[in-house]
Amino acid sequence: TAIAVKWTGVQSQAVEVEMASPQMSFVALLKAADDALQAAQKLGGANAQPTELPDVVLTWGAEPPAPGQWSLQRTGPGRVEVRGGGREELLSFKILFEACAGQPEGDVWQMALVPEESLAHVQAWGSPGTDFAAYRDRFGRLRPVPQILADRRTAAQADALVGPGYRICYEELWRRAAKVEQAVHGRLGASRSQAVVVYMGRGEIIGPAILGVLQAGHHVVPVDVHWPLERAEAVATDSSSPLALVEPTSAQAWASLGSRVPEALFVDRSFFDAPDDGAGAGTAASVEALDEGDPAIVLFTSGSTGRPKGIVLSHGYVTALAAGRAECLRMAPETRTLAYHSPTWMPFIDYFFGPLLKGGCCLFLPEQSSHAV
Repeated sequence: TAIAVKWTGVQSQAVEVEMASPQMSFVALLKAADDALQAAQKLGGANAQPTELPDVVLTWGAEPPAPGQWSLQRTGPGRVEVRGGGREELLSFKILFEACAGQPEGDVWQMALVPEESLAHVQAWGSPGTDFAAYRDRFGRLRPVPQILADRRTAAQADALVGPGYRICYEELWRRAAKVEQAVHGRLGASRSQAVVVYMGRGEIIGPAILGVLQAGHHVVPVDVHWPLERAEAVATDSSSPLALVEPTSAQAWASLGSRVPEALFVDRSFFDAPDDGAGAGTAASVEALDEGDPAIVLFTSGSTGRPKGIVLSHGYVTALAAGRAECLRMAPETRTLAYHSPTWMPFIDYFFGPLLKGGCCLFLPEQSSHAV
């Protein structure tokens, strides 16, 4: 605690108040202030004019505050008045003084200092817009998106994914995601989460592919089909991925990388229409076992400052990101979002998962030679 003393025409003095504990009563504080004021008056000596009265600025730090904060002024023996730089400072002192007057021996540092409405307003600044209660389990942990979607089977025939030449309802989306889930589970098992590259453009395949990988208990590494092949190879290598999912428009490019990249699982319309062979069946337990701390998606940086680096997004993070965006944009079953982003960008997560959490629809902008940004 420091009490800074200033006398007009005399060099500023600082009087340190040594305390045995961090607590200080209002009575002790006023006494320390008055003692410091008297000491400053003596320091004025012959150079001090009778009208020149010292100030005391109270601060919670070791250094005196800048001008403009409220301070005390000794106007006579036993009389100390407040002087503030504005309405807020004077109101602050009034609240503090009234609180301390009611408890003169109470700890001054624990007393009220700002109006209740101002305190509530400031606290609201740092408060989340939602507590995500609808997305938490009974222990308060954020539920992974696959778990939430499994429990919220929306209107079966409502549009889920729409684009040029296809319209996938929720019932069909769940069926296709289950096919991918079974295939991935059959290749990798579910003993631990492994990275699965999804090398696909925006279209009818990528949605079920991403959901299927997550439902199988593994995490997605999206690779942009517009990237140079060298970068796609580097990402696959850095992520230690044992499997890649490709579709008709990306399969040839991936195959050109040969043995330098993981094996590919080819996913097209015939893949979804093929009869179940039983491989990987019974993987519902994989979804139930997912935890908010498990990896869900790995996004790689642009590499503008060097080699691209993988950023791991946990299931809890993805849920908070997508749900937060859905709440912010007031998404509902009637919502249709336009996903024109690369699947390697954060906004893709917002506009893909967000509407699904609300029973809405994601519209995929068709792939061109480059992305619209």
